[in-house]
Amino acid sequence: MLKELFPQYPITARCADDKPMVKPYKFSVQRLEALGMHFTPLRESLYKTVTSLQDKGHLPVISHRSAL
Repeated sequence: MLKELFPQYPITARCADDKPMVKPYKFSVQRLEALGMHFTPLRESLYKTVTSLQDKGHLPVISHRSAL
């Protein structure tokens, strides 16, 4: 998803150690949502994180190059 949002950065799809990924733990947020809790979608959260890191100077701002 990061590669799709920010294609100008060199994002890899594999971990450095190349070990198989651990099966993720799944849980339900249904009860929390019923109590009125709001969750930010992952795509929005990733986008805001990267742009915040850019604004604070922790990540270089690389302009997106269009393919000609």
